[in-house]
Amino acid sequence: MHGWLGLAMIPLGLGMAVAAFMKRRSRMTGTTPAGQIRPEFAMMGEIMRPVVLFVVGLFALQMVLLYFVFGGAQFLTALDFGGIMFVLAAYTGYLLVATAKQAAPAPVVAASDDAVGSTAV
Repeated sequence: MHGWLGLAMIPLGLGMAVAAFMKRRSRMTGTTPAGQIRPEFAMMGEIMRPVVLFVVGLFALQMVLLYFVFGGAQFLTALDFGGIMFVLAAYTGYLLVATAKQAAPAPVVAASDDAVGSTAV
C-alpha cells in the first residue's frame, strides 16, 4: 500500500495545528503566571527557537530538492511528500505559537470617585 506514510502524517499535522490553536486561544483568554524558571534557562529557550526553525527549514529544503531534482518520486508518493511537508509546517506553526512572548497585561488602575465625578477647572 503506497501512501501509508502520508496518511499517517496528515492526522499528526492536524493534531499539531489544533494544539497550536488551543495554546494560542488559552493564552489570549487568560493570563498564566510566570513559572519559576531561571534566567539562563529562559535565555537558552530564546536562543534555541531560531536554531530549531533553521534546522526544520533546512530539512524541508533538502526534502524538496531530493524529491523534485533527484527523483524522489521513485521512493515517496506525492501523498507521502505532502504529508511530511504538512507536518513540518504544522510543527513550525506550533513552535512559533508556543514560544511567542506573551504581552504583559496592563496594570489596572482603580479610579477614585473624586477624579471621575469632578469637572472643576
